[in-house]
Amino acid sequence: MEPLDIVFLLNNNLIGFTQSARRHRVGRERVRHVLRHVAALTVDEGPPLRLLLVGEDHTGRRLEVVAVWEFPRLIVIHAMDARQAIIRRYEEGMRVDQES
Repeated sequence: MEPLDIVFLLNNNLIGFTQSARRHRVGRERVRHVLRHVAALTVDEGPPLRLLLVGEDHTGRRLEVVAVWEFPRLIVIHAMDARQAIIRRYEEGMRVDQES
């Protein structure tokens, strides 16, 4: 499988949002910022390919974003402030990266 180039998808308007992605009232620009600056990524190779992305928006708030790959687009299906369990995994991953 070819790696996904999220920046390419963003630059070419190939990121979609389901209505349920807005359930927690996280704006699309906040999600796009996380996608551009993702700090942690978990992939479930499905099908469909499912991504859990964690990162900080432009204000520094940590978000968790779930998206699925439906060629040729990445569809965001969930976005919310990161839960404590996700934040712990994110911080553990950051520590491992810093130690390497």
